[in-house]
Amino acid sequence: MDKIKAKMGLDRKLRIGIGAGIILTGLVMQYTWWFVGIFPMMAGIINRCPSFMTFGSSSCSIEPIKQEIKKD
Repeated sequence: MDKIKAKMGLDRKLRIGIGAGIILTGLVMQYTWWFVGIFPMMAGIINRCPSFMTFGSSSCSIEPIKQEIKKD
């Protein structure tokens, strides 16, 4: 397994784990803020981070290939 896939896998697992932890803690402690855990958990499940998309950053070390569109 290469380093990029390992890093992305760890990132995803952390988001799911943190989200589940927030939800579980909120439900057990009877806090109304448990729903905040839904956001990192869903980001991990769908493998997209809304903050990365908003700010245009990424945890991937490889630059995306930009293709030029030829205009006729």
